[in-house]
Amino acid sequence: MFNHPKFWPAFSSLDLSMTLWEKAFAEVTDYLFGHPIPPVPSPSPSPSSSSSSSSTTKTLSSSSSQAHLDGQSFSVTNSHLLSSGEFSDVAIKLDDGTSIQCHCSILARNPVLYKMLTSGMRESRDKVIEVHDTTPATFHILLEFIYTCTLSSKSGGMSKEDLLELIDLANMYQEPNLVSMCDGLLMSKIKPMSSDFLPGTQIPDLWAQVGQYDLPTVKRYIIRCACSEMPHSLCKALDFKNLESLFNRELRAYMTDALTKG
Repeated sequence: MFNHPKFWPAFSSLDLSMTLWEKAFAEVTDYLFGHPIPPVPSPSPSPSSSSSSSSTTKTLSSSSSQAHLDGQSFSVTNSHLLSSGEFSDVAIKLDDGTSIQCHCSILARNPVLYKMLTSGMRESRDKVIEVHDTTPATFHILLEFIYTCTLSSKSGGMSKEDLLELIDLANMYQEPNLVSMCDGLLMSKIKPMSSDFLPGTQIPDLWAQVGQYDLPTVKRYIIRCACSEMPHSLCKALDFKNLESLFNRELRAYMTDALTKG
């Protein structure tokens, strides 16, 4: 019916530019999800509507700034959601009774949690995920990584043991990028302050802790420490490229035997 000529004058007078509600919806969506909606292309507004549109935009920008909706980055926004628990729809419970309010849509970025929430398991029905054998501080760093894709600043104060726990947790939840981020940080924790190399007695046990993970910096350092404990002739005879694959067998056996005899 709107194709009838009598409606044409009414439609021709409409301002087809993005409305106030469309702008507000785009900014709220950007705040919640970090994915702004591109504006809909529209004809240039008439001179009469240009001034009113400009004032509306300024008013909207001002109110958005006050509400902290404008200019928020993805990581800052998601970090706020995690810390505040706003709009949460699932809880994570730890062994000590700690309950962390989270968001299914963000947890689903992690492959392990995604399966829990979508495969008809108890977690998907009850909206409660139980996590065992980890501390609240360590698990919270994992959650911060899932939410923001960045390594928490709190990780800098972690001990070597806590970092190894975080690496093990990241590996369990299939977050290889978090494991890689811990590589250099762990290196700073294991290297002695007064020496370039680890004591030989620590090498086998440390390798047993990190050998299964993708920690190239730490593993190369351990191998260099092992080489420093071995006779020069044996180091020269070994192919360095294959040294890491040999470590679990010949090299570790040699180190253990040498330390036992020594």
